Amino acid sequence: MQAEAMAAYTRSVLEPLVGALERSEGRARELERENGRQAAELERAASTIVALGEELAAAKASQALPAWRGAPWWLWLVLAP
Repeated sequence: MQAEAMAAYTRSVLEPLVGALERSEGRARELERENGRQAAELERAASTIVALGEELAAAKASQALPAWRGAPWWLWLVLAP
């Protein structure tokens, strides 16, 4: 009788703890998946930023001013279109 009471008491103490541990493990797995998704999203965003930076640099390079634009003002009168 005393052994059964002790077993019942142990179950009453351990079952809530085991349940809480299982929920914590489940939440940890969910957070790991979410972290993986966010890492992939961050990587895509970073590659997009790099690509846009390269595109902007190329656009600026194609619109570079001719060398004579830094010439003295009077040379503009001769060279300007």
